[in-house]
Amino acid sequence: MDFSFTESQQKAFDEAYAFAAESLTHGDVDPAFDRDGWRKCADFGAMGVTIPAEFGGRGDSLSEFVAMFEGLAYGAPRRLGLYIAINAHVFGSVETLFKAGTDEQKKRYLKKLATGEWVAAHSVTEPDGGSDIGNMKTIARKDGDRWIINGRKKYTTCGAGADLHVVYAKMDDPDRYRLSCLLVEPGTPGMHVRPLPASGLDGSGLSEVTYENVSVPEANILGKPGSGAMLFQGSIERERACIFGFVLGAMRKQVDIAVQYANERNVGGRPIAGYQAVAHRIADMKMRLDAARLLLYNVTALKAANKRAPTEAAVAKLFISESFLANSMDLCRIHGGNGFLLENGIEGYLRDALGTIIFSGTSDIQRNIIAGQLGVRG
Repeated sequence: MDFSFTESQQKAFDEAYAFAAESLTHGDVDPAFDRDGWRKCADFGAMGVTIPAEFGGRGDSLSEFVAMFEGLAYGAPRRLGLYIAINAHVFGSVETLFKAGTDEQKKRYLKKLATGEWVAAHSVTEPDGGSDIGNMKTIARKDGDRWIINGRKKYTTCGAGADLHVVYAKMDDPDRYRLSCLLVEPGTPGMHVRPLPASGLDGSGLSEVTYENVSVPEANILGKPGSGAMLFQGSIERERACIFGFVLGAMRKQVDIAVQYANERNVGGRPIAGYQAVAHRIADMKMRLDAARLLLYNVTALKAANKRAPTEAAVAKLFISESFLANSMDLCRIHGGNGFLLENGIEGYLRDALGTIIFSGTSDIQRNIIAGQLGVRG
């Protein structure tokens, strides 16, 4: 069985690596939202890889998308906040709109989103709900030919830079719990966005969004009323399956950095690479990277074939995020005091890695999913 890149995947990786190394390795990053990086990636075509050309995309497969983001992060590993913003935009909004949107909705929004002209925020998580969409408090009440939204979302990626909000809310139905998905356009009265500065993943647009009597037309329901849970589950499984391409790129760069530093740094009259404790850390980093790549591209292939893969997606998300955290710790330890200094940028990997074990469902949520899929019942 051949697990190497196909010709098209290699091309996607190489082009992305060259672009990122040239365009994304310099300049300041706005910690609230990396607008400069977003525009450059939009010009490169990063937002519409899986969307047909008629809507401004490339019409490629998920495998090319993941390979592209591995290349982006390998070329510019300190822009991970930007990459998570683009992935959240694609899986939470662009692909959901392409699959469930009406012809009119696609005509109005899809090309702007697929080309990156517009930024979309995926508003799901709430202060009291976390990953539990069954405990959503944000409510959408029908009022004639409009929907009135009230509630608060937290940890909304791209919120600080969004032109369109894809909002999940429970319907005002006393008989049963149902979710709907609504499109809220920029400038809609009653919507307030507050950026949430974080310790890592700078530029992701992480925000709190409050909806106070936000009124949207009935035409802005995405999918059928009450189909929100199905839309969300489809998008989050695909996101968990494919979002970590950029983490593979960062982990690959970490191994390069570790090898170079260990060979160049001298202690006691010889390179620290000659100390077994250091060499073994690097070997562990490589082992985690290779295992992560196999898990990710396996589940990507399943989703590219339109197969359900809840267990495989959860396993990949859990293992890759925890491996990135472990590799980041090892990289800091290999660098010793130099890994603790801000000026070297090594500690930044650790701050970014902490975010990856939380977004798209925490590590413990992934363990719950895996156990449940195996038939473990509490």
